Amino acid sequence: MNASKSGRKSQFKLFFRRFCRNKLAVFGLIFIVFIILVALFAPFIAPYGYDDQNVSIRLTKPNSEHWFGTDDLGRDVFSRMIYGARVSLSVGISTTAISMFTALIIGMISGYYGGRTDNIIMRIVDVFLAIPSILLSIAIAATLGGGIVSMLIALSMGAIPGVSRLIRAQVMAECHKEYVEAAKVTRASDFRIMFKYIFPNILSVFIVTFTMGVAGGILNASMLSFIGLGAQPPIPEWGAMLSEGRAYIRDYPYLVTYPGIMISITVFAINMFGDGLRDAFDPKLKGR
Repeated sequence: MNASKSGRKSQFKLFFRRFCRNKLAVFGLIFIVFIILVALFAPFIAPYGYDDQNVSIRLTKPNSEHWFGTDDLGRDVFSRMIYGARVSLSVGISTTAISMFTALIIGMISGYYGGRTDNIIMRIVDVFLAIPSILLSIAIAATLGGGIVSMLIALSMGAIPGVSRLIRAQVMAECHKEYVEAAKVTRASDFRIMFKYIFPNILSVFIVTFTMGVAGGILNASMLSFIGLGAQPPIPEWGAMLSEGRAYIRDYPYLVTYPGIMISITVFAINMFGDGLRDAFDPKLKGR
């Protein structure tokens, strides 16, 4: 027991050292923690409410009172950016959680049972994979109508097919290993084998894919909101703010500059964090 604990500790220390050597990954982690704290404490940080309107100061350029200026309704852009972090992160994490856990079930069943079950499931998945995920999300969102809930469903459905195939491949690679054969000999149930024995061995891939999925979720949510199929006014989602500001981009470029910068930095930071996790879990993948 002590040897097992000691082994886990040494593995964690090795993982931690590998991760910390990647400076971009460390930057990504720090920025993620920062943006999460901003999102959690938005009401205490933002100087104004996200929908506080004052038309007498509409389209005021950045100044000491309104650091990022005001929009066409006189709302403080800085405050909306802070509240927007809450919306964008929530959507990114929620869509990824829904898609990942749904894909986990599909991939596990398909990869573990194989044969006819695998063929039927994968042919259905292939039909959806024939359509680019963002186009599939747009089609679903357009059918359901705009709004946060519709966007969550659309983005989740768009991500499930690709992740299902990834998890299936990982499960199939594990199914022929000795520990799985040993579990079958002891007459362990299929559910127990899949989730007690196989899942821990693909957990690193699951975690990295989840992290990358959050970045993709934020970016795709911004795209849907930009074309009017995502968050609806007055919800301060970053993509929606880009859409609202594009009519004034020539004279008031700050309306699209700040949301665009936040989307870019956040997605970059999460991707760098995900790359760092991947390299720390398996250094052989580095540089591929």
